[in-house]
Amino acid sequence: MNSLINFYNGKIIHQRLGKVEHKFINLHLFLLINITKIKSCNLSYISGKVRLLSINKFNVLSWYTKDHGNRKYQKVEKLKEYIIRLSKVKKFDDIHLLCFPRIFNFGFNPISIYFFSYNNKITHTIYEVKNTFGDIHHYITNNKVSKSRFNKSMFVSPFFKNDGHYDILSKFRDKSVFVKINYIAKDKIRLKAFLNATIIKSDNITLFLALIKNLIFPGKVWINIHYQALKLFLKKIKIEKKPLENKVKHTFVEKS
Repeated sequence: MNSLINFYNGKIIHQRLGKVEHKFINLHLFLLINITKIKSCNLSYISGKVRLLSINKFNVLSWYTKDHGNRKYQKVEKLKEYIIRLSKVKKFDDIHLLCFPRIFNFGFNPISIYFFSYNNKITHTIYEVKNTFGDIHHYITNNKVSKSRFNKSMFVSPFFKNDGHYDILSKFRDKSVFVKINYIAKDKIRLKAFLNATIIKSDNITLFLALIKNLIFPGKVWINIHYQALKLFLKKIKIEKKPLENKVKHTFVEKS
């Protein structure tokens, strides 16, 4: 993957299991950006290639560095340095970040993924998870396997307690990304989530058609999350009390 940026058509599927089942699909456009190779000085070149996209500026599609990492940095180089320190990875060639672009400056990334590669192989992964309460947490693999287990360390949904663990399987190929997440509590799978995305051409016409095809509008992900929460509320699922935020904002994979 030699390009600085690539776009993907994809979907996220959530399926709640148990006494009350619930399922929804979110179609969206994904952005894959190489934060190792990209520099603040070549942002104008990227914007010139894809006029619908801007970095750290308003446009139809935009990507802001301050949406990621510790959400403080304005420059790509600073975000890269933060992610490297967080991961403790010593050897890598590239770090690719998969996320949702903002649409007309509105956007929300419930999950963004950093893929570390070395000698053309994925060696480490960071899952950057946000909730609608404003918290953020990083789940970090420190081994060379694609499947990882993490203790649940951040309160995500008011319809689940903050216990249990995640089993996450990810596959990053040249033209596709696949992620499977099982949330397990008390030895039962409570939630299954899937991310499946396929690369598309990074030209203005293709991107415009993708926005129409996927019915993408400003704030789509955030609005859909709350719409689905309303459905769960109407199904009379118990709302759990939000615990205090953890001071530590990252969790390393459990050792096998």
